[in-house]
Amino acid sequence: MQKIKSLMTRQGLKSPQESVHDLSPVENLQIPAKKLPPVLTLPEIEEYREKLKRQQAAVSRKVADLILEKQPSYVKELERVTSLQTSLQLAAVICSNGRR
Repeated sequence: MQKIKSLMTRQGLKSPQESVHDLSPVENLQIPAKKLPPVLTLPEIEEYREKLKRQQAAVSRKVADLILEKQPSYVKELERVTSLQTSLQLAAVICSNGRR
């Protein structure tokens, strides 16, 4: 997690939470349009595109790291849910047999 934060800091990127956490979905869509000048040149568009690509890459790395970090917890919970499901099925069978 620290690696991602330091990488984002070095690249001059803010986390998505810091930049858009207070905004409604409509406002989020308007952010890129407000930042652009009224008349764009090709170098400006390419620069903006590269900045968005860097941000997307940083977010993708963070998501991938979080998935890998949380994967053991996910497996553990999935095993717990499977065990609970098996216990419930056994309880249903016992209840059915008890009514006979």
